[in-house]
Amino acid sequence: GQGYRYYYGEVYTHWPPLYPTLLAALGLTGIEPQAGTRWINALAFGLTIFFAGQLCLRGLSSRVLVLVATLSVLAARPLLEWAVLAGSEPLLVLLTVLFALALPRFLRDPRPSSLLLAAFIAALASLQRYAGASLILAGLALIVLSPLRVARRRRIAYLLLFGVVATAPLAAWCIRNRLVGGATVGNHQFHLMSVPELADSLRTATQAMAIWPVPWVHIDSIRPMILVPILGLAVLLIVLPRAIPGAARRPWSGPAHSRAGMEAGGLVLWSAAVIVLTYLVFVAACGAGLNWRPMPRHMVSIYPLVMLIVVAGLDGARRLLPVPGPYRRVAGALGLVLCAL
Repeated sequence: GQGYRYYYGEVYTHWPPLYPTLLAALGLTGIEPQAGTRWINALAFGLTIFFAGQLCLRGLSSRVLVLVATLSVLAARPLLEWAVLAGSEPLLVLLTVLFALALPRFLRDPRPSSLLLAAFIAALASLQRYAGASLILAGLALIVLSPLRVARRRRIAYLLLFGVVATAPLAAWCIRNRLVGGATVGNHQFHLMSVPELADSLRTATQAMAIWPVPWVHIDSIRPMILVPILGLAVLLIVLPRAIPGAARRPWSGPAHSRAGMEAGGLVLWSAAVIVLTYLVFVAACGAGLNWRPMPRHMVSIYPLVMLIVVAGLDGARRLLPVPGPYRRVAGALGLVLCAL
């Protein structure tokens, strides 16, 4: 009954309003916030697994690899660690996966309804965490860079429509913060960062992600650059089958069995890569400009997309295998075992 305030009484401006709004809405039904976090996190965690599976169905050619990739999200220690805490991470992970599903649908078949859905999800993400604003930037970049078969004027109209719808709620919240609290985003004080500061922040962010392939290792003993060759090799193996005509004609065992399916899968993977890169740079820049170090909790929202890219690289390697006949199945099975490990 007193608006958005901290538990000690001051005006709430340091974080966006979606998570406390959901807890307050549950409170209207008689569910206490402590129990409400369990409902929200459990629902977000379950839906993340489901929609990550849907994302893998659209981006991978092998149903077995789809299952492996989805199980990698279900069994993900980074996701589970934050799903059992009362925090904003689980819902942001879900919104990121939903955005990675919605925007490629528009890029393949540009309809205003699909674009509005993607913009709405990006707006919710920015209201969940300020880092969710990176989805807005990724959406703008994808509309500009993706091969939309529309006139330039219409592409500009799509850019304006997405930008206005996605940014309006966050802009309204920032204006409210300035009016009632005197600070646009709480006590965050941004300064012009130096190149070494940005490089150090990027190193810290990638170190938080580099532990994902080896979760039993302490984060301080992992080298952040371990993730670069893994993702680089995955991207190379994704691109090569699409660049080699012989590999492109090989039959696929999954839902993307046609040329149209291959193009749709390419849009999904391309969108996931842009979202991951935009989020990484955005968080690193905020860390450098606001004098805090990116931590594992800040990076966990792109975990399902990173796993999709890694498994898609194994999918591409499977299509490039030169082994003929039944031996191809043996080689593919060996690849699946390595993937599962």
